[in-house]
Amino acid sequence: MKRKITQIGRLFVAAALFFGASSWTNAAETTEIAINPQSKTADEGATWTFGDYVITNTAGKTYSTGGDGSYIKFSAADFAIAIPEGKQVVSFKIEGTSNYAEGPSILKKLNGEEFGDEQYVLPIKGEQAASHTITFTTPVTGNLPFTISGKQAIARITLGVQDKQEVPEPSEAPKVAYLCGATETTEGVYNALVAAGMDVTALNYDDKTLTGNLETDGLASYDLVVLAGKTGSKTSLAKTFDKIVGKVPVLSTKAFWYDKIETSWGTGVNKGESDPASTTVVPTENYAEHPVFAGIVLGENSTITVFNEGEGTTRNQYMQGFTTTADAPVHIVLASANNGGLNSIAEAWVDNKGYMIIPFDATAPTVAADGLTEAGAKLFVNAANYLIAGEQYEVPYVGTCPKPVITTTRIDQTVKYTLSITATAEPAIDGLKIYYTIDGSEPTAETGTLYDAETPVELVNDCTVKAIACADKYRNSEVAEYAFVNEAMTKLATPVIATVQNEKDVTVTITSTNEGVEPTTYAIYYTIDGTEPTANSKVYTDPFTFAGGSATVKAIAICEGYKNSDVATQQITNTGYVAREKTLYQSDFNMLPTSWGYYDPESCDEQYSGKGIAADPNASWNKNITFIEKGKSGSGKWHDWAFESSKCRVFLPIQQALGGVGKAYGPATEADAGATQGALAYTDESGTSVTFTYTKQLEAPFDIIMYLGTGSTSGTLKCAVQVSDDMTEWETIENISQPVDKMIHKQVLSYDGTGKKYIRLDFAGSSKESNGMLFDFIVKGIGQDELTLLSMSPTAGTKEEPKEIDKAQTVFTATFNLNAVIGDAVAYFGAPVEGEAYTKNCEIVAEGNKVTITRPEADKELAAGNYVLYLSGVKDEQGAALKTPITAYYYVKAQLPTPTLAEPKQEDTYVSVVVNPLAEEYTDYNFYYTTDGSTPTTSSFLYDGTSIKFYGESATIKVIAAGEKYIASGVAEVPVVNDNYMAREKVVYTNDFHTPHSEWFYLVDFTYDEADTTKAVNAVVKDGAVWPEGITYTDWTEKDHFRVHIFPKGNEYTGYRQYAGWSFYGENGRRMILQDNKGLALLGSSGKASVAPDQTFTGPFDIEVKISNTKQDTPIRIYVGDALEGDTWELIGEGTIAKGESGTVVGSYNGTVAKYVRFESTAAEFYVDKFTVKVPGYGELKLQSVSPEGGSYSAPAVLEENATTFVLTFNNPLAATQGEDLVVYFGAAVPDIKTNCTYTIEGNTMTVTRPDATTPLAAGTYQFLVKGVKDVAGQVLGSQLNTFYKVEGSSSSVNAPEVEKTVVSTVIYSISGAVQSELAPGLNFVRTTYSDGTVEVEKVIKK
Repeated sequence: MKRKITQIGRLFVAAALFFGASSWTNAAETTEIAINPQSKTADEGATWTFGDYVITNTAGKTYSTGGDGSYIKFSAADFAIAIPEGKQVVSFKIEGTSNYAEGPSILKKLNGEEFGDEQYVLPIKGEQAASHTITFTTPVTGNLPFTISGKQAIARITLGVQDKQEVPEPSEAPKVAYLCGATETTEGVYNALVAAGMDVTALNYDDKTLTGNLETDGLASYDLVVLAGKTGSKTSLAKTFDKIVGKVPVLSTKAFWYDKIETSWGTGVNKGESDPASTTVVPTENYAEHPVFAGIVLGENSTITVFNEGEGTTRNQYMQGFTTTADAPVHIVLASANNGGLNSIAEAWVDNKGYMIIPFDATAPTVAADGLTEAGAKLFVNAANYLIAGEQYEVPYVGTCPKPVITTTRIDQTVKYTLSITATAEPAIDGLKIYYTIDGSEPTAETGTLYDAETPVELVNDCTVKAIACADKYRNSEVAEYAFVNEAMTKLATPVIATVQNEKDVTVTITSTNEGVEPTTYAIYYTIDGTEPTANSKVYTDPFTFAGGSATVKAIAICEGYKNSDVATQQITNTGYVAREKTLYQSDFNMLPTSWGYYDPESCDEQYSGKGIAADPNASWNKNITFIEKGKSGSGKWHDWAFESSKCRVFLPIQQALGGVGKAYGPATEADAGATQGALAYTDESGTSVTFTYTKQLEAPFDIIMYLGTGSTSGTLKCAVQVSDDMTEWETIENISQPVDKMIHKQVLSYDGTGKKYIRLDFAGSSKESNGMLFDFIVKGIGQDELTLLSMSPTAGTKEEPKEIDKAQTVFTATFNLNAVIGDAVAYFGAPVEGEAYTKNCEIVAEGNKVTITRPEADKELAAGNYVLYLSGVKDEQGAALKTPITAYYYVKAQLPTPTLAEPKQEDTYVSVVVNPLAEEYTDYNFYYTTDGSTPTTSSFLYDGTSIKFYGESATIKVIAAGEKYIASGVAEVPVVNDNYMAREKVVYTNDFHTPHSEWFYLVDFTYDEADTTKAVNAVVKDGAVWPEGITYTDWTEKDHFRVHIFPKGNEYTGYRQYAGWSFYGENGRRMILQDNKGLALLGSSGKASVAPDQTFTGPFDIEVKISNTKQDTPIRIYVGDALEGDTWELIGEGTIAKGESGTVVGSYNGTVAKYVRFESTAAEFYVDKFTVKVPGYGELKLQSVSPEGGSYSAPAVLEENATTFVLTFNNPLAATQGEDLVVYFGAAVPDIKTNCTYTIEGNTMTVTRPDATTPLAAGTYQFLVKGVKDVAGQVLGSQLNTFYKVEGSSSSVNAPEVEKTVVSTVIYSISGAVQSELAPGLNFVRTTYSDGTVEVEKVIKK
């Protein structure tokens, strides 16, 4: 049994299910807006203003107050409230009375809905005011109309208002399988789910042995399975219910099934015999906010009353409990029953699918239609929604951890102190942990150090200690802070930094004098990049030289037993510095110096030849390329970089989009900006190492700029930057250390040695899983880069292969590597000149590194032809000119001339139109045409070089010429009329995808309704049936009938499957089902699907594909081809069926050879009802109507005595000249009937004029008979028209003589409605038509 939900119900469900609310009123914050005298801000005639809300009325009523002055007078009239933009009204409250004692006032209409006179009444004057609140199913925006009827009201209005929300499309109701031992039920749980808008199907699975394969079990189409009803624990279902847990969400009421399954989960538990019936449950403390209890008001002692008590209750009724074994999924108890004595409601999660048990004894009171309380119904609905949503509830915090207390204790007479941190809670909190930092940073469980009282922490240097307490299910404590000052230690003196300027560098000397401290016992650490020095920084040993331009040197003295010194800072400027601005090497691991997805045999190892994915050295790439697999050791080379790895994966990741400042994969600070998309990466694990080496020598001295990032968020990335003469011995020039924070840090360092050097990056010592990423690597040597062109816009071509530009192009932009200066630059744009002696004719403007050139006569369009842009004399800021002038070649397409068409020529069955070739100067073009009047494009039909063949009746043929080198021509057109047109009405093949059952379900036996033998009521698979490979089925259900699954739910296969003489193609994610009562369903959210019969059809022909039940706009394309599973198909028709509509898409093939046909779509869900092939010709000639309509001999139709003509309409056009067998008779019924009427024929209409048309008809009965009618194809009408009329009210009369009733025609039909030439074995239908117009249908069974 299945209950449908109303449209209002669906809207209610949409709000409830998808916004977590029972109505729109709590889908967003609601504010009350008062419409009363106190809130009025203005009134003018019939317009009353209340702040942002304005009321108008159609009766011209002015504003006035009534009652005690707190009410407004509303006369019987139509009113409207204008709702401000951006607001929506979700409720309307009206309170007050009538202003007269003679009768009440009535709220008659609200927002277009009309109410009864007894529904929303404001009582007569003098009685207590009434209050009515209406909550809208869908929020109201714009205007809110309402009507007051009866007497004038005195009332005030309150609106529930929200910020305007986007209203989603109502979603399809969740499908619920309700396994209750019956196919019809009125149980309370069932009723509650239906009332909540769910699509619930009651099923009898008592004898079903579940397998866990949802397709086989018939449960694949359901969002939730409910185990309920009176199904006992001895049934097959009870013994196998666990098979579907973890496959589909399950809501169970059956605790006593736990010990019936193969591996026991436990057992059910009843209350004690002496206990009263338990109708209530109590949520457990930590789960009181669980969604299963949402919206339920707790009763006394925090109880929820689930059932109404019925008469004659006995022990063991109502709520039950359960126990579990170690083999059961972990049950989280949400509520207890019987005053806390039983575990009652619980949930478990298996493979991310929820299971919940709400056990009760299935007796008369509990399964009664009204057995559940309102809270009980909501409990089961909440449980169903929670399981369908599929997200496990997390317990919120149950308290706050205590703030830690930090103390320190000096260790004897040493300079060391012991750190102590405590956090005491009453009562004690299990699992309480303390995390701390000693660098002043905020501690967290991720960034802090776990405090262990058993492992003493010693402090020596002054620091700020911070600590936080954490525990599962508890809020973190406040951060405790403690400033530690070591009173037992002496502070070292601040170092002194001195500098001496040399010819090309600066000598830096750092000293520190500390009385009483041996110099050998302390060390000075320094940095030259402005960062704070630590014990991890460089150790100062001897004076060093700085050859860069400028730097900030910082130094600190550190000694065990002493406090660190203050940091000394010295800014140095090297006046002898020679700028290092010449780019020796640059790579962004994307496109510089060439595409990193391109395999270059000169710079890449052969072993990676199959990994390059770009055939073009300048093409971008978008796939991972792995050089060394994770967990393996090895080496390799790619684009002059060598990799050595010990168990690290080395790879080029898919191009990572860069984030903003401080964001993932973005610069850590503004100063770190400049990286480009693309990186060379490694993934690191404990005990692994990796090096990147650039294998080309570079001339030193040089600066290195690199942008380093990480793919993780914890730890330290370490990189030793090294140089070597021969790649055997390496000198470390800088040890870089940066946080692993998933951000990019710019690292700049200088090497001041000389000679040719190799460069290596050694990442040994980095934190586990630091996952380093080298985004950009740039080496700058002494000197200045030459001014070079980076790009031209529009992209430039060569003289041999110019690039196309639009005829309206006016501005060109040259982008250089350095800032540009115009000076005496020359820019020319025009036709190429032999010898290239170009003179300036363009305007030039420079801004930074971009030069903009505006061509001459920019207000005019360019003519077709070739052009050159020439630019020379541009300089950099040091005055060095561009060495090689820029010559960029372009062309503007010429437009092809409009084609000329020969006169249409009538052929045998079509009209041919020849398209004349264009002049010889035009090459490499094609003609494209349409026959439906639309403007052709390059996607239209391609002209085959012989003629356009038009098989239709009439059309306007339109043609264009188009080619890659040209602008498409104008449109040539010619009207054509096919004098030999023959409509394609002759059906040579038709298929409706579900009948006859013997074809589409040939492995299945059907049972049919005795009263309607065309209606199937059951189906079973034949004994010994062997299904084609990949084809599955689901057994008959009342809901879905019998289904054959071509591609099942969750399909991961892409390819073809054959079934019943058809070829079906589906891609990963597609689903195709044949259902005996619906046809072919194409489902699934992604992928292409196509369907094709396994036979060919000889053209010309039309294909009609009938589509229904579309869940979105559904595009259908129809193709023909020479191979059933071939790759080459010709499009012959396409169309889109709108969402929620049905329609037919037609394709026309005008060739004359045999072709396969297929239709395809990518739409997510729709049904195919029928596939039809029609060829030239007409279907069986049939009479469609006769006017005036006649009757039978025994019940003739009334005819006016002055009637003279009868109009007969046929499905096919009629032959202008009819044969000798034509009989057209009107008159009294006689045995020997001969033609006595005249007629005219026009198209498919025959107009018959009776004899003696000028004489009124006498009273009596008349026979009108027509037979032997012939259409243009020579087909004769298979049955005759034999109808009768009666003329009344005439003074004269005509009496029809008695005639013998004779058989006019006999037709035999099969059970599917097909016409047969003779009786077939089984059931037949015989339809006999008699001469008096009567028809008899007889069932005949042939043994």
